[in-house]
Amino acid sequence: MIIGEAPGADEEREGKGFVGRAGTLLWETLGLERDLFHISNIVKCRPPDNRTPTKIEAKFCSNRWLDEEIQSVKPWVIFAVGNVARYFFSGEEHGIMEASGSVEWNSDYGCWVVYGLHPAAVLRQQENSHYLEKGCEAFRKMLLGCI
Repeated sequence: MIIGEAPGADEEREGKGFVGRAGTLLWETLGLERDLFHISNIVKCRPPDNRTPTKIEAKFCSNRWLDEEIQSVKPWVIFAVGNVARYFFSGEEHGIMEASGSVEWNSDYGCWVVYGLHPAAVLRQQENSHYLEKGCEAFRKMLLGCI
């Protein structure tokens, strides 16, 4: 399962996650087909002006929909991209760059969580691409059972 922060304009238009520029970068960096994964977001609707979802929005949406979705999918590993996703799983508000590539057990959902920088952040600052690469590499290793 791959969980982002919120849908962008392309995602809202197509009704699928990670289909815009950030999605293209994610799939290129990950090197895997999107059809292999259940894709979701912490917040289900695009925030005004494409801003980062607030903690209140994240809590409201996740308590209402995402908890049920994760319980239904029963993933054994989740790739959580972006600070909002990190906050949802760990309670840490910042530091996704430092956490990129880290893996932790989440007892609430009974699965592993791999953290990665959101690909949209790389589109804004290309020099941060290694953080996305670290997250993708750790996620691939988890999928292959190498961690």
